[in-house]
Amino acid sequence: MSGNLELAVSDSTKTNRRCSLGQRHVVTLFGFLSWFLLSSNRLVLSIGIVAMVKHTQTNETTMKNASDSCPSPATPTKPDVRSNFQGEFDWSPELQGYILGAGFLSYMTTQTTAGRFADAVGAKPLMVFSNALTGILVVLSPLAARWHVYALMAVQFLRGASQGITAPAIYKMISNWIPRTERGTLNSLVSCGYSAGAAVNGIVTGWLCDIPGLGWPSAFYIWGTFSVVIAIVTHFICFEHPVDNPWITDEELKHINDGLETKVSEKKLPTPWKKMFTSIPYYAYCYALLGHMWGINYFTTVHPTFMGTVLHYSMAEVDFRISGGFLFSAFSETHIYSYAAGQSSHCPVGKTRIFLPYNTSTFDKSLFYLALNISYLEDSTFLPIGKAWPSHHPHHFFYQ
Repeated sequence: MSGNLELAVSDSTKTNRRCSLGQRHVVTLFGFLSWFLLSSNRLVLSIGIVAMVKHTQTNETTMKNASDSCPSPATPTKPDVRSNFQGEFDWSPELQGYILGAGFLSYMTTQTTAGRFADAVGAKPLMVFSNALTGILVVLSPLAARWHVYALMAVQFLRGASQGITAPAIYKMISNWIPRTERGTLNSLVSCGYSAGAAVNGIVTGWLCDIPGLGWPSAFYIWGTFSVVIAIVTHFICFEHPVDNPWITDEELKHINDGLETKVSEKKLPTPWKKMFTSIPYYAYCYALLGHMWGINYFTTVHPTFMGTVLHYSMAEVDFRISGGFLFSAFSETHIYSYAAGQSSHCPVGKTRIFLPYNTSTFDKSLFYLALNISYLEDSTFLPIGKAWPSHHPHHFFYQ
């Protein structure tokens, strides 16, 4: 009897070990990469436009400006704190705003319908299509910019539309693959791809823009090509459901199926619009999400141009100030979300009381930029007001 019990425990341990790393983690990786690319392909224009547009040069001898930007310090602490970008386009600040904002209009439009579309056609086709089309449009951006500014706006509008279906497709794929007991941890790893993409893109794009002979077009070519490559690999490596994957083991398949929601009705229920728009928690959720999106989109869209043209930072300094906060955020997202999800599984007070303190306490990028402001107080001004709201996606905590 004792021998049979030990054998059963041994078999269970071996099964858990075999299930520790498997095909569901491959899906997690490609979900991470999809968020990574969504952020990167959005930020490449925000940073690249600093090098694309002509800017009034600072008179380094008299330290006087010929533009309406902030005056350079009379005794600069760094020799590269100046406006040193030799752009090729005469775009006004207003026109630059239209260019940067074009993608968000279409992103908002397609995202509202992509969830239902993912239910109809599947998550994998949407992930492949979104990454491939986005990559192609990013590669075409330099050609469109040199053709006409309205052509660039059109390309950005289409890029935003293609990216709008990414997030619903990712979360649909997660619901197909990730067991409920692991969803908090693995979903946090997927979601931190956005911050990781912004951090890496901020460094790489600025570095590429400063390389003689390559310049800003190379950033679009490299990031766009990378997106197309990831889309092709996703098509051949990822599968819509675990049962469709030829490489999955029986142990992992059982582990996944046992952890998925099996009692969910197949009937498509109508959207409760009236209850939504009369629900105070719904409006609180929308307010928190609005605060998050306002802050994060400011730092990934407007702030690079502000630092380069108004505060006279070099590309290297723009890169550091954009990437640092998102690198900090990627680290905190992974650890805080995972820890909160782990506590919620055995805490008697309920998930809401566990998740809300963690969500409202993660002012990571705000703290980073405030600390940066203090350290650069003599020669810089940082305004991280937009990140004074919760800095993480509040909806991450609802996928448990």
